[in-house]
Amino acid sequence: MATNPKVTDWTKDKYNYTRLRGWVRRGLANDQLAKNMHITRSTFYKWKAENSDFSDILKEDRDYCDDVIENALYEQAKEGNIAAIKFYLTNRRRKDWRDKQDVEVSGEIGIAAEVIRQARERKERMENEP
Repeated sequence: MATNPKVTDWTKDKYNYTRLRGWVRRGLANDQLAKNMHITRSTFYKWKAENSDFSDILKEDRDYCDDVIENALYEQAKEGNIAAIKFYLTNRRRKDWRDKQDVEVSGEIGIAAEVIRQARERKERMENEP
């Protein structure tokens, strides 16, 4: 590869295009992709922002991988895998199945309550002093 790689070296050259897609489908992070392409992170993100062909390669292949994983998870859930069912429901039906619960707390708690009580007492004493 030339000493000054260009985005077209990866979007138009069939060999490099195939390598890039393979790396993306293997789940490599952007930093690792840049390293494999022998470019800096800033160059990678610049190409991603400015070149739709390049960003489309990344998006389409990551979407493909996400679809494969989602389908595998769905199949596991259909077969009764409890962990897969729980994961699927907590992510797809968040409103009904999320782990986090909203709890409303009212009143004063612990040390803060004591500090507030003492401040109120001081305020009352100051207001009642001549």
